[in-house]
Amino acid sequence: MLRWAPGLAVALGVLACKFPELPPIDESDARDATGDDGGVDAGPCPGELFGYAISNISACDLPSPGGDLDLSLVTSIDTFAGTMTSQGGSVAALPGSRLVPQPSGPMLRVVSVAALGLPQNVTIPILGEYPISFIVWGDATVAGTLSLTGIAATTGLPAGRRSECGTGSGTAGTGGGGGGGGALGGDGGSGGVTNNDVSTRGQAGTPLAAPARSPLYGGCAGSPGSTGALPGSGGGALQISVSGTLTVTGAVTAGGGGGSAGGAGGGSGGMILLEAGNRITVPGSLTANGGGGGGGGGDGSPGAGQGGCTSCSNPAIGGAGGGGGSGGSGGAASIPATSGGNSLQYGGGGGGGGVGVIWLRAPGLDLTGTLSPLPRTSSL
Repeated sequence: MLRWAPGLAVALGVLACKFPELPPIDESDARDATGDDGGVDAGPCPGELFGYAISNISACDLPSPGGDLDLSLVTSIDTFAGTMTSQGGSVAALPGSRLVPQPSGPMLRVVSVAALGLPQNVTIPILGEYPISFIVWGDATVAGTLSLTGIAATTGLPAGRRSECGTGSGTAGTGGGGGGGGALGGDGGSGGVTNNDVSTRGQAGTPLAAPARSPLYGGCAGSPGSTGALPGSGGGALQISVSGTLTVTGAVTAGGGGGSAGGAGGGSGGMILLEAGNRITVPGSLTANGGGGGGGGGDGSPGAGQGGCTSCSNPAIGGAGGGGGSGGSGGAASIPATSGGNSLQYGGGGGGGGVGVIWLRAPGLDLTGTLSPLPRTSSL
C-alpha cells in the first residue's frame, strides 16, 4: 500500500486521483527456437534474468551488467557518445553501455550496471541526443541530483528531448505576438497578443499522444516570439529500472526550459520513468515541470522565463514584460500552463510550457516527497 506523509499537498493530490493502468508492454524474446545464433541454444537473454520485463528494452537487447557505477566525481553524462566526464576533465566510457532501438521511438542509451550510487550534493547534467536508461541489477540510491532540465539555447540541451514536435510546440508569434508553450503531459499556454490583434498570438502546444511509458521520449520546446527569440527546450527523458529497491532522497528532474526575452514560449517538462522489482521510495523529489514564457518586451527590459523548478511543485514564473506582456507561467503539479500576457502597444509574452510525465512501476510505493506533476502508475 502507498504510505503518505500527512499534511503534504502533493500526497493529498495523489490520494485524490485514480492513476491509470496500462496493459503491459510486449517484451517477448525475438530469438528463434534454436537460440539467437540460429543453431545451438544460446541460453536466456540477459533481460530474462532480471526479474521482470523492463520497459522499452527487449530482453536480448539488454547488456549484461558492466560493474558498479559510482557517480560521485562525475560532472556530466553524454548519451550520444556514451561517456561520462569527471572532475578534472577526464572522459570515460559508461559501463555496460549500448544503444538499443525502441519501438516507435528514438534509439535509447542503455547503461547496465551491478550498482548505482549518486551521493548527496552532486548534480549531474545529462546531455546528448538519446534518452537514457539506467538498469541496475540490485538496489539503487539517488541522493544527489540527476538533471535533464531544458534551457533557451540550440546547443547543450538535455538528453532525450524531442527535436521535432509539430503541434507539440505550438506556433510562433507574428507581428509582435508571443510564441506558444510546448506540451507533453499537459498543454502549453498560448502566446500573448499585441494591439488587440488575436492573429498575432502563437498557438499553444498540444500533447502529441496520450502520455505513456513507451517509448521513452522527452518534452517539446516552445515556439519563438515574433522577433525570433529562442524558446525554452523541452525537458529530457530518463528511465531507472532496478531489480530491487530504488530510493530517491535527492532529486530527479526533467523540467522545461524558460523562454527567452522577446516573447518566446517555455518548453514542456520531459519524462521520468522509474521501476523496481521490490519498492520505490521517494522522500526526495521527482519533477517534470514546464518552463515559463519569456516577457514580450517594449520600452523596458523584458525578462526570460524561469526553467521548471527542480525540487518544488510551484509553477515557473514567466519573464517580466518590460513594457510588453509578461510571459505565462509553466505547468506544475495539477496546475496548467498559462498564456502570455497581452500588450496594447508592445510585444505579447510567450506562453508557459506544459507539464511532463512521471511514471512509476513497482509492487510497493512510498512517496512522501515532492512529485510534480502527479505520477502515473502501472504494475510490473
